[in-house]
Amino acid sequence: MSTPLHKPTDETRAEVAALASFGVTQEDIGAYIGISKPTLAKYYAEELSVSAIKANATVGKYLFSLASGQ
Repeated sequence: MSTPLHKPTDETRAEVAALASFGVTQEDIGAYIGISKPTLAKYYAEELSVSAIKANATVGKYLFSLASGQ
C-alpha cells in the first residue's frame, strides 16, 4: 500500500515558513507536518530557503535601527 501524495496548502506553507524562520530543524518540521524530510524538501524548498533569510534580515534591520538611534 502506497502513501498518499502530500498536497501543500497555504496553511502548511505558512507553518513551514514560520518554523524554519525560528530555526526548527527540517526533521522536526517534517514530523510536525506529518511528512518525511525528503517530502518536505520537495514541496517546501522555497519556504525553507527564504524564511531564514527573511528572519535574519528582520533582526538585522531591527538591530541597525537600535544602533543608529532611529
